[in-house]
Amino acid sequence: MSNDDKIKECGREENAKKEVGHTDMPRWLSITMVLVFLVVIVLVPLIQTAVELSRGERPQAVSIFGALPLPAAQKTDSTQSGFRRLIARNARLLDLMGEYEDTLEDESLLRGLLLGPAQTLLVRALGAGNEKAYIGHDGWLFYRPDVDYVTNAGFLDRRILTERQLAQIQPDPRKAIEEFAEQLKARGIQLVIVPTPVKPMIHPDTLSGRYDTSGALLQNPSYARFVSDIKKGGVLVFDPSTVLRDMRAHGRDCFLPADTHWNPDGMDAVAAALAAFLRKHCEIKAGRDGSYQRAAVPIENIGDIAGMLMLPTGQTLYPPKRYEISQVISSRGTIWSPQVNSEILLLGDSFSNIFSLEMMRWGTAAGFAEQISYHLQQSIDTICQNDSGAFATRQRLSHQLRRGVDRLAGKKVVIWQFAMRELAFGDWKSIPMDLGEPRPSTFLSVKPGSRKVVSGEVVARAPSPHPSKVTYENHIIAVHIASVRSADGTITNKQVLGYVMGMKGRKLTPAAAWRPGDQVRIALQSWEDHQKVYSRVNRNELEDEMLMLEDPVWLTLDVEETNQ
Repeated sequence: MSNDDKIKECGREENAKKEVGHTDMPRWLSITMVLVFLVVIVLVPLIQTAVELSRGERPQAVSIFGALPLPAAQKTDSTQSGFRRLIARNARLLDLMGEYEDTLEDESLLRGLLLGPAQTLLVRALGAGNEKAYIGHDGWLFYRPDVDYVTNAGFLDRRILTERQLAQIQPDPRKAIEEFAEQLKARGIQLVIVPTPVKPMIHPDTLSGRYDTSGALLQNPSYARFVSDIKKGGVLVFDPSTVLRDMRAHGRDCFLPADTHWNPDGMDAVAAALAAFLRKHCEIKAGRDGSYQRAAVPIENIGDIAGMLMLPTGQTLYPPKRYEISQVISSRGTIWSPQVNSEILLLGDSFSNIFSLEMMRWGTAAGFAEQISYHLQQSIDTICQNDSGAFATRQRLSHQLRRGVDRLAGKKVVIWQFAMRELAFGDWKSIPMDLGEPRPSTFLSVKPGSRKVVSGEVVARAPSPHPSKVTYENHIIAVHIASVRSADGTITNKQVLGYVMGMKGRKLTPAAAWRPGDQVRIALQSWEDHQKVYSRVNRNELEDEMLMLEDPVWLTLDVEETNQ
């Protein structure tokens, strides 16, 4: 290259460097773009506020300012205390703004109008799901955390454990399981864990054409180490993977195409194998033939992953699928129900609830506990709750024990069923299992069959999930209400620990917006009247452990004056 060429090249480079990051734009265009941007970001909350006012609702935007504490009128004692109050007010404002943003995302009119058609176009044109659902082949859908479980790094890798600990999560399942096994062993009870495979492990070929059912089972890299360590601690492990893979090898599906859970055949095969495992390894009484029978019942539904796609009502991309479930019936001709005096207790998540919990829309009395009971021909006690299998059912058992309700009395075996993804994403926190003494309560209780309409002040509310960020469409929250009183004066200055629907059908209820200090009017009913229906539904508890030891009541927002 000649010197002249080098000079020209250097000149071009210098000009290019000067022009990097610099764009000439007419002033009128830049001003127009800024104004359009501001109009767009302001228009959405304005439209939403107008819609809420037209419905007679309190605008969510008003709540941001209405819930903020007013600045103190008097001078502060010190600059430091005033600074702390300023930080607290600002933090509260940021929290409220975050809540408003999430609520706007879930409930805005524009989102409701545009999201469904846009997602339909993405699925049809690109085969694209969303942040919770992956699109497979031939109408199969996959829950993203299930895919992440088999594709991510090992859940026992030191880096993974450290990262999750920094997020204030107890990440190591071995510690929680071994602790629970020791707690049960002290009472002469054997623990059997049932880590339940997730759909991508059993049906990888319907997710990607690069996989088939003849290869090695897809599994998280840490699973083999986890099982080995747990067994060394004396915990019995029943892994259903082999049962389900054998079914697939014979051309039988084990999971529901548009749902996260197993289908009736897969569940029944696992229940039968688990019953044989329990007879072989646990000291349980022999069942009495004829104690339970089964009746075939047709059921039709779409699936929870299809719901996560937020497609329009009446969508045809994922039509309902028809199955036959096996309802379990006792020798007396009654529908199966859990028996507290059984020697077997099942702690289970949604894999146990499906085909049993009516609100999941896959039928009733035909779930995992029911099938185990049928194959053993004996009764079973259950504590089941959708989601959070790492701690939710242990926590509920702990609360009962600490209240003096000995749910472990007479038990020989505790079966702990949880989805395998919990090994990677669950919070395996330590939970005490100490049996407390029954104690009198100053909280208001309601007799079964009665109903009380009262007013009161919200003291605390458990967080309610946002519809677009959770798997299940129904959710219960715990609430602490004080200064409870009735219009007729028969109830004055009482406190209530209540459960209320925070989300129903993926729609937040007014209770999800309650904040400390809000005055509410509610109807109280006995939790005993409702726990058969609602005890298995996802729920968030209050942070105050002592409050959760009180006897709960059921709250409804239907306040027609019919006190009994």
